[in-house]
Amino acid sequence: MIPVLKLPIQSAALAVIGFFLTAGASLATVPAISAPIPAQQVGAASIVVLDLEDFFGLPGVDGQIMRVNTTSGNFSMELLDDVAPATVQNFLTYQQAGVYTNALVHRSVPGFVVQTGGFTAELPPQSIPTNAPVVNEYNLSNTRGTVAMAKLGGNPNSATNQWFVNLADNSSNLDNQNGGFTVFARVLGTGMQVVDAIAAVPVFNAGGTFDQIPLRDMETGQSNVLQRNLVAVLSVTPSPVYPDGTSAPSVLTFSLENSNPAAITASLTGSSVTLTRVPGASGNASITVTATDINGNEVEQTIPVSEVVAPVPINPLPGVYTGLVGEGLVGAGGTPDRTAFFEGNGFLSITVRDDRSFTGSLRLEGKSLPLKSPLDAFGQAVVTAKRTGRPDVTVALGFASGNRITGMVSSGGSLMPFIALTAPFSGKAGNVHPLSAHRYTVALPSPGAELGHGYATMTVDAKGIAKMAGKLADGTKFTAAPMSTDAGDGNWLLPCYAPVYSGATGMIWGEILIPKVPESGSPAVTGDIGWLRPENAKLAQAAFLKVVEPIGGRYIPPLKGISLLSGNATAANFLLTVDPASHSVQTFSPTGLWSLSNKPTITQTPVPVKLSYTSASGLIKGSFSRMVGGKTVSTPYEAVVFSSPLALPGGADELHGAGFFSAGGAAGAIELSD
Repeated sequence: MIPVLKLPIQSAALAVIGFFLTAGASLATVPAISAPIPAQQVGAASIVVLDLEDFFGLPGVDGQIMRVNTTSGNFSMELLDDVAPATVQNFLTYQQAGVYTNALVHRSVPGFVVQTGGFTAELPPQSIPTNAPVVNEYNLSNTRGTVAMAKLGGNPNSATNQWFVNLADNSSNLDNQNGGFTVFARVLGTGMQVVDAIAAVPVFNAGGTFDQIPLRDMETGQSNVLQRNLVAVLSVTPSPVYPDGTSAPSVLTFSLENSNPAAITASLTGSSVTLTRVPGASGNASITVTATDINGNEVEQTIPVSEVVAPVPINPLPGVYTGLVGEGLVGAGGTPDRTAFFEGNGFLSITVRDDRSFTGSLRLEGKSLPLKSPLDAFGQAVVTAKRTGRPDVTVALGFASGNRITGMVSSGGSLMPFIALTAPFSGKAGNVHPLSAHRYTVALPSPGAELGHGYATMTVDAKGIAKMAGKLADGTKFTAAPMSTDAGDGNWLLPCYAPVYSGATGMIWGEILIPKVPESGSPAVTGDIGWLRPENAKLAQAAFLKVVEPIGGRYIPPLKGISLLSGNATAANFLLTVDPASHSVQTFSPTGLWSLSNKPTITQTPVPVKLSYTSASGLIKGSFSRMVGGKTVSTPYEAVVFSSPLALPGGADELHGAGFFSAGGAAGAIELSD
């Protein structure tokens, strides 16, 4: 005789209103082909990356999927947030609290339901604490494979933590009693085979709530229930449809079969297939991709892979080529993915020699990876850089013309395009870059209110290499040496990249544009730069990814007897606005006089600000006083000035200079105007 386990009873009397599904609609289909994978051509210097999410799927599945791991096997179920949002949230609250880990399947009625969620799978079972009941949301019919909430008899709004799977079409019963039983999920694919296996476990009467409890592996004459006899839900965890690089098991997994590995290398990372040609090999291959769900259902497609038609031989132009690697500033602003930006954007610099070989480096994730390879007769090459603890990086490049390189960087299933250009100037007499010896002052306005304006100064040498140095708005120094190349649209393009912060865990990445023929009154420097600040930045402000729009102009130091602000032999009045990001410092704008000797003087008394100007570089520095804890604290600031006034992005007034202060928890903008 099995002992009676006396525990509080939650009635499983099951019974709802709304529209109905047909009996078969509760089950989603097994893995299916959503689009055919096209044939691919893979050449000696090409990388093909295919996202299998574009070609396989689970038709009709749109909601969050949960993997239910039981003592009888695993199954997936889709949460139906669109028809029972409060009930889904109620279920997730219990799931996230871990109460469905080792939960007892305490009720099994073959041909009717299997129920769980109310008790722990231990001896004796313990009641799982409940939260406030959820309001009934009956909308879907209780057909086979649907998952619904259990509740107390005669109380439609009494569901808490217990739920059940319908083993049959119970709509005629459960849809028409107690306000209808709320269906909030459905079992996917062939997962009902696992639920049916639970329902096939012999049922015993252990008394009270456990009068229909399934017990497995009970031996003849066994008088006591053992732990191994209990049927349990071992865990309920979120499950992505596709592998996403996390530890969470996905509903679909992929595998590959390669008919000709001697010619084509096929690798699988998550949901991405990467195809490359074995160096020196020729021939075709067939790559079979199989998608499998957690219950073993499969569907497959075959990718025909052939050789690329031989390109036209090309003579690459020797020189230094530089370019940005990555998709750009997509997603920056708002709540961007900083990790994706850091891992997916870099900088390429290579030197092509007369013997058709090249050396150089790829900056990626704050590290410099050396590159070295000969170019084939068609100006192409594939080179792999090894990394410790991270996937290796493969660079495939080719000359699109004599002085333009295009290609792809592949790592861990990610594919990052690049274009690298050169500035064919020797720097010798008669062959110098048109921007040679030009100096620029540039503001790097910080979007948002938490910081001021970073800045940079920049000069371009005879070969077109810009020497750029400055500070970001949080005081972080940076240097870069972008090459001024012809963008082909009337601008000089400077691909700007610099690792910043300790351990190079942050960066600036983007483009600076300088028009070949500047328009009167327009800025001579524009562009878009992504500023990535990591979690371990030295200041207290949060990590972020912002898009900075640099703006600046050619800087010409004023001649003797000419005031920078007025542009002639007339002294100029100015305002130096201190605009804090928080209210810990009051905004104030002391007045001053910019003399013909270009020595700015604060005329307001008492003097609240110190100010100095270096005409050779265009930098201004100084300090102002603020009260902190009853004490006067001197706060330094710095900025650049413009030879001609400019309006910052989003600003209404033209400024003669812009910068920042950032110290002791205070931060903000410095703006010089007349």
